[in-house]
Amino acid sequence: MKKTHILRQNGATLLELLGVLSILSLAFTIGGVHLASIQKSFRNGSIKQLIRDDLLLAESKSIAERARVIFRETPNGYQVGFDYPPYSGTGQIDTVSPLDIRRTVSSEVKISIEPLGRIIFDSRGNVIDGTTGDRTTGLIRVTSSDKPLLSEIVG
Repeated sequence: MKKTHILRQNGATLLELLGVLSILSLAFTIGGVHLASIQKSFRNGSIKQLIRDDLLLAESKSIAERARVIFRETPNGYQVGFDYPPYSGTGQIDTVSPLDIRRTVSSEVKISIEPLGRIIFDSRGNVIDGTTGDRTTGLIRVTSSDKPLLSEIVG
């Protein structure tokens, strides 16, 4: 009885390698096209969450420190800080404020705060009018390339 040996080849053929490379290149091309929009989406989501977190921080700090906290827009973002007595009628943050958060956003993102570009929390965490001291509400709008990202009423 004669035994025949079958040779087994390990590895892949050139055709199989070319097939895998073409599939990978197609996947990277599709992913690369959408990468910029995915990054922008994550960045916009993190901006919204950061603003919400800083609003909660401003409210809690006003209660904890029994002081006014001002959340105000700046030309390239926003700032959060204390306003100790005597209070400024214009909603300015004290220069000696131990709470001094300054956030900068990309030039595509626009933050607007109503009324008057600021939200003031009193020592009980209420949103108040800076001149009368009456309880009120504030509105924060965040847009990116004229698309609304966030519109939140505070107070």
